[in-house]
Amino acid sequence: MCLLCGEAKTTGLFKKSRPVDINFPIIDMHTHILWGIDDGCKSLEMALNMLKIAYLNGTRIIVATPHNMPGKGDADPEVVRTLIDRLKKEAYNNRVDVEILPGCEVYYREDCLDLLEEEKILTMNGTSLVLVEFEPMADKHYIIASLRNLISLGYEPILAHVERYARLNEKNDEGIAQIRTMGCRVQVNGDSVIGKIGHEIQKQVKRLIKKGLVDFVASDAHRDTRRNTDLKECAEYIMKNFGYDTARKLMYSNPLKYLEIERFSNEREQEG
Repeated sequence: MCLLCGEAKTTGLFKKSRPVDINFPIIDMHTHILWGIDDGCKSLEMALNMLKIAYLNGTRIIVATPHNMPGKGDADPEVVRTLIDRLKKEAYNNRVDVEILPGCEVYYREDCLDLLEEEKILTMNGTSLVLVEFEPMADKHYIIASLRNLISLGYEPILAHVERYARLNEKNDEGIAQIRTMGCRVQVNGDSVIGKIGHEIQKQVKRLIKKGLVDFVASDAHRDTRRNTDLKECAEYIMKNFGYDTARKLMYSNPLKYLEIERFSNEREQEG
């Protein structure tokens, strides 16, 4: 499969799959598809099913972003890479043509900066991007100061599922506008876009997209049932409500650019 054009085989398992009518390959940059490492996927079999669901609904590249969070898992880089290699082999054997890239979702706390500097926490696909999360009721000033700490060390934070942070979303989204001005990127979950998390959250996310305050839409998938890797409905919803260009930007062009997937693809081809 070409990582950049999204062309994929339709042999074997996928001959009878429903057609994907989105004209761009989806890149899902926030998933918990690795098993036994956090509160996400429970088994290799489930991980493979999550890949199949992703493929059938137009996703061609997935970033595995297990939690680095006390009580949920530490996302040890060596373990992450080992699990990705196993899943890639299983996907190849089952003709599931989805590329899997390494990453991590970091819960911000005092020692995470040291762990990043010691390379005990993975960045996103080996770039300077760090997917970071906070407590839902974290103070706005604490979030902003913490993101500044990451930026001061040369990292580019992506704030995960920004719709969860009630205090950052106060006063007409000023906090979100401020962190983007600082150089932080913003991600929202696909289920929030299509209203599965509630009408008020959906209204908020639609407002942020309309204002241009969102950089990525991803699944944050944890299972092969609910909270899964199907982003097709979300992509179609964004296309209908905000236009094709916005959907393509949030679900393909931005992750392709910021996660430096083109560089990754070129390096892999040279190695081959």
